[in-house]
Amino acid sequence: MTPQQLAVATAAHTARQGNLTKALHLMEGLDSAEALDLRARVLAQLGRWQEAHDTWAPLSPTAAPGHAGVTADAGDPSPHLHPGTGVEVGASAGRALAERALAGRALARKVLAGRVRQRPVVRPVAVAAVAMLAIGGITAGTALAVNRPDPVVAEPQPSVAPRTVTVTPTGQLDELNRRIAAEKAAAARLDAIAAAVAMPGVTVRREPGAVRVVFDRGLFSSGTTFAGGSAELLTRLAPKLKRVPGITVVGQSVAVPGSEATGGSSTALARARVAAQQLARAGGLPLTRFALASGDQSRPLFPGQTRNRTVSLLLTP
Repeated sequence: MTPQQLAVATAAHTARQGNLTKALHLMEGLDSAEALDLRARVLAQLGRWQEAHDTWAPLSPTAAPGHAGVTADAGDPSPHLHPGTGVEVGASAGRALAERALAGRALARKVLAGRVRQRPVVRPVAVAAVAMLAIGGITAGTALAVNRPDPVVAEPQPSVAPRTVTVTPTGQLDELNRRIAAEKAAAARLDAIAAAVAMPGVTVRREPGAVRVVFDRGLFSSGTTFAGGSAELLTRLAPKLKRVPGITVVGQSVAVPGSEATGGSSTALARARVAAQQLARAGGLPLTRFALASGDQSRPLFPGQTRNRTVSLLLTP
């Protein structure tokens, strides 16, 4: 899809949402046949019939005096250029598009002359997405499929031969945009958590869907006994956790001879409980705000035993 086709698709989606003025703004500077046809229909929906009539003009093939219709023979593959704009119309740009333009201009003239009651020519949300035309004779490869005009008076609209189209679903674009927006919002929340808990004595790491706080030295001298300064470090950190929705305290330990070499340990889980109690008291938080877990002994945070007599915090939005 070319940049201009993408712009037309975006404008069509915007018009379908009912924001016709914004759709017109998005089509500024676009001069393809699809863009002109969509612009004319939006102008008609807004009641700007003279502008709609003039915008459809480049799409209406020139005709001999007294004869309104497409001048190209049905089998003529050569393009027709509007003398004023040079826009390709006729067979090469799709006879259906040209015939719709002729019908639209005729309707605009009737409205402007007061011969028919003015009312919208398209439903506010009826503009469809860009369609890939699977027929020969269209060198551009794409055209815009829009709903046929609602008849203002009881008279038949110009007939158009059926064409096979494959529509690009705008629902897929909407879903992709929603996912991108959700990912950006989640990343912003994690960035905010990381910034809030940063302080001397800890290292903040971003992990998939979470922020991990690792202490720069072991918090325990042995078992569940705090090393010097560890309780004070947790006390300084505690107030920074008040606005963090999810807090998991993960106890750490290393395997010792004669014990299990993998999995969690009771010592690690006990360290997590003691650290959570200190954080809860210092931060004025209920102990229920903290989840407890034991790290895998076979995957220590640091080499050696001393620094692994500690806990880490896993924070989630």
